[in-house]
Amino acid sequence: MIKELTDLSPAEILLIENPQVKVDKLARVTFFDLILKEVLKIETNEKASKKDKKNPTVSLGKSFNSYKPLKHESIFLSVFTKDNELKVKLSNLLKTAFEKIKNSEDYKLKYIYSDHRMKRYFKSNFFQRLFGVKVISENGINVQKEIKRELKPIRPKKLKV
Repeated sequence: MIKELTDLSPAEILLIENPQVKVDKLARVTFFDLILKEVLKIETNEKASKKDKKNPTVSLGKSFNSYKPLKHESIFLSVFTKDNELKVKLSNLLKTAFEKIKNSEDYKLKYIYSDHRMKRYFKSNFFQRLFGVKVISENGINVQKEIKRELKPIRPKKLKV
């Protein structure tokens, strides 16, 4: 297994694998990773209505205090910085997070590419920096190929209908 699969976040891996990936997919894997790491938790009241069950409450998980968030993860965690006991409806948390994200390229540039961990996988020349563009580096292309090779056996095959 290549070290990037264990060292990088799912969003970072997804971006290396496909630099054209949309922001909603990056945000989705980031949110689910925070749930999996128990930084955030989702709670649904068993007595809740169907409508409320579709919009559960999000609160801080048991790993929040010891977790050091990456910049792209902070958009989901920033609402909890002033109140550790806060419980937020999932729809409100997502709305707040997406208000901070202007568009896919803005999110990638400000939150993911800017992290020092990603500098070896993406590059930009002077003119690209002026326009806020990053392109995958030679090292990034090599890692991209390895990621695709490693993930190929576990990806479900597309069904032909």
